Amino acid sequence: MKIDLNEIESMKRNGASFIETVRFVTKKYHCSINEANELILNSPSWEFYKKTFCSLQDQFQSCLSEMADRIEEKDEKISYIFDLESKNDAE
Repeated sequence: MKIDLNEIESMKRNGASFIETVRFVTKKYHCSINEANELILNSPSWEFYKKTFCSLQDQFQSCLSEMADRIEEKDEKISYIFDLESKNDAE
């Protein structure tokens, strides 16, 4: 997919956050959040943020994995399942 990097640069220059940029790209180019993340993080405007973003994403996924009661994978998607009922009973 080819995107207009000037739009990304302009949004960044005008103070748009990373999340706002992802939202814009997903709507304009009809792509997934993951595809938008990849496109934006590889753009010159946001490449400085890529290492931090990936590190935070890895830490978040690690935390979810540790806290989830179970993890299910289906159709190349991962779901973290939390049994809230049993946790509420313990309180």
